[in-house]
Amino acid sequence: MAVYLLWHTYELTNDSGTHDEDKLIGVFSSKQKANEAISVLKDKDGFRDHPLSCFMTEKYEVDKISNWSEGFDTVHWYERKNTVNKLLSLIGYLILMFLVVSNLIGIHLSNTAVIILAVLSAVFMSVSIILKDRKDQ
Repeated sequence: MAVYLLWHTYELTNDSGTHDEDKLIGVFSSKQKANEAISVLKDKDGFRDHPLSCFMTEKYEVDKISNWSEGFDTVHWYERKNTVNKLLSLIGYLILMFLVVSNLIGIHLSNTAVIILAVLSAVFMSVSIILKDRKDQ
């Protein structure tokens, strides 16, 4: 017995690079039913932004190993590290901008407060650089 898996797949490029974005739409009892699902979905949000060629139907035999019979390799994505990296960098720059703006508009901070804020800013920016360097390795 065969079933048909309907996928929607396309390349997505973002701050983490380019990778395939795959969505399993459903498992259908015939190719015709999978095509009917494409007709229903093709004009919906998200799907309409991509060509019809992004829909893929694959036939699978039930109770049979169709893929991965030789094993698999793990792909590591760095989206989380990249987000943390950007957040740390942003916090560092915001602290630095606070110091500059407060000085320009006449808010007087104690020397200790300025030193603590400057060190915090440097720490946040340094950690973001270290995380970026680790990601690039």
